[in-house]
Amino acid sequence: MEIKQATIADLKALTKLNLNGFIGYELFNVDAPNHQVTKALCALLKLNTLASIHAGYSYACYDNAQLVGYFSLIPAGQELDGPAFLKAGAWKLPFQTTFKVTRRLLGNVLQAEAILKPFPKDYWYLDTLVVAPGQQGSGYGSKILTAVKDHVIEHGGHKLRLITNAKRNRDFYTKNAFINDVMLTPNDNKRNFTTWSFYFDIK
Repeated sequence: MEIKQATIADLKALTKLNLNGFIGYELFNVDAPNHQVTKALCALLKLNTLASIHAGYSYACYDNAQLVGYFSLIPAGQELDGPAFLKAGAWKLPFQTTFKVTRRLLGNVLQAEAILKPFPKDYWYLDTLVVAPGQQGSGYGSKILTAVKDHVIEHGGHKLRLITNAKRNRDFYTKNAFINDVMLTPNDNKRNFTTWSFYFDIK
């Protein structure tokens, strides 16, 4: 498997890969017509991917020239901020999507990410990891995680952290030696997803 830093030329393919990977994901189940959710989710994933590419945090994974995975890895203390998303085109969202649906999706994301607030910002953050739907179960996810860990080690990192909202992902990260330290369950009837926080200490 070959891993390369993503560029703007990869944006379309990576957005499609992310959308295919996150359609039906528990975090993005909101009460709205499917076509509106898909359109809003596509716009948000494109925005996040573009901001990550601009910052140098995005990586595309290939096998025999076929795109099999993607990850976004944020160095400690260098999280993407408002200006980064504005530069990537966040101001266009109201013209591209249904505001109500976009607000619900973003509300879910913010609620999930709140699980990280108690922790010191001394960790590298695996913001996104997606394996192409047709390649899941082929070992690519574990290979990508190994590459992520190696990258953190090479750059002097000491801790890697991530969150997930899917039970299948919870089991996957546990299998790959990540430790679940916090779990948040839904606190209202509008949001019905659970969030798990995982970390891996670099030895």
